[in-house]
Amino acid sequence: MSGTSPKNPSVRFGVFEANFASQELRKHGTRVRLRGQSLALLQMLVTKHGEIVTREEMKNKLWPADTFVDFENGLNAAIKKLRAV
Repeated sequence: MSGTSPKNPSVRFGVFEANFASQELRKHGTRVRLRGQSLALLQMLVTKHGEIVTREEMKNKLWPADTFVDFENGLNAAIKKLRAV
């Protein structure tokens, strides 16, 4: 996996390339549609490569503290979208 730098804001992992500044994800060079919470979750997982990320950390990243949401279903949906890509 290659990291981001000011000259190259993209990060590559496997067959994917993500540019979180422009919110683009590419697979084999072809743009893949991934938005919102799924993209934010991907960014968190990529930046914490090799580390354990808890569901609580994911919750805090995806939803502000004063947000009332069915967290379990929302997080599961975001993960499902990532897996589908």
